[in-house]
Amino acid sequence: MNNSIITRALSYVFSLCISLAFIYHFIPSITNRRVIFVFFILLTTITIGYALRNLFKQFFDSKHLHASKRRNLIVSIIFSFSILLMIPFNVDNYHTLKVQPLGEKNNQSLGIEVWVKEIKIDNRILPLNEMNLIGDWELINGVPVYTHGDNVLINWEGKVKSNISLKLSNHPYSGKVRLVIDGEENDYDLYGTNDDSTKEIHLDNLKGASIFEKCLVFLADLILLSFTIFIFLTRITIQRTPKSLSIGKGDSAVFLVPIIISWSIYFLSYYPGLMSGDSLDQWRQLSTFEFGDAHPIYDTLFKLLITKIWYSPAAIVLAQMMFLLSALLYGFRSLLKFEVNRKILWGMSILFSLIPVNSMMIISIWKDVTYS
Repeated sequence: MNNSIITRALSYVFSLCISLAFIYHFIPSITNRRVIFVFFILLTTITIGYALRNLFKQFFDSKHLHASKRRNLIVSIIFSFSILLMIPFNVDNYHTLKVQPLGEKNNQSLGIEVWVKEIKIDNRILPLNEMNLIGDWELINGVPVYTHGDNVLINWEGKVKSNISLKLSNHPYSGKVRLVIDGEENDYDLYGTNDDSTKEIHLDNLKGASIFEKCLVFLADLILLSFTIFIFLTRITIQRTPKSLSIGKGDSAVFLVPIIISWSIYFLSYYPGLMSGDSLDQWRQLSTFEFGDAHPIYDTLFKLLITKIWYSPAAIVLAQMMFLLSALLYGFRSLLKFEVNRKILWGMSILFSLIPVNSMMIISIWKDVTYS
């Protein structure tokens, strides 16, 4: 098959994945509107696919398909799959809710009132500022109350994982109300003989995302993330193979300077290190030789050896720093052998040093640091 046809097909498949992932994660409201959904998918797929044709041709031309690219692709897929497994992955359906007082009552009721005491979305109380109050609603102690008028509504729309529940007053002056969920109407008579009673309505049987939809979006995310990482890796290593270059230690160590400066500032600010309840318990174990399985014995013994040199949490922090700096040094030396642009390496170094969690973790006396 013609290689240009393959690369063009890949660009449009990739564009379809971009469209699906973008819609389900950022504008899920149109998933319930089939015509708009299909139109948007087609439009974005064609537009993005046309724009990416040349990019895919460049990266998938048979002349450039060598072992390093295949390796990059495998690494990208494995890395992306791991990320998607670690990050909580939910495809929540988009739902609409309307609370519509009917202005009607039964023969025993003394009024047509509707008091909306509470609306919960997945056990989260919906605040007033997220409700769209239409018509003559009164606010009494922060509760929307209907007493008269036509075309009075409460509108809400958004993502729902499992359920919607409402609490409505159920007293002698209560009238009738209509709840509309995704266009499906249900009428309720709120009349009750007790002045302080409440009627609770639970909407648990909401249509959720199907297994097909969840798998489709997961696959779209996987392809999108994999190809993004693949393109980045290929960009920095394209047509470059490791060479037996004479790279001095200083050539790669210089990229550690921003990281060392950042770590030193945090270390001096929180000297001798950050310790939590777990840290103190492990410190007690290595100080008293009373070992337990709350912490990995290997990690505790390793820290015990370090504190034989200097009995201080700071010694453990410094050891953690040296260990990670060695790994980073090896990484920068390897990238230099691939002749990766030094501006990219400086950018990586500065970005790594500016992310607060990196500096905070390295000065924390936790088993998680060395294992991570």
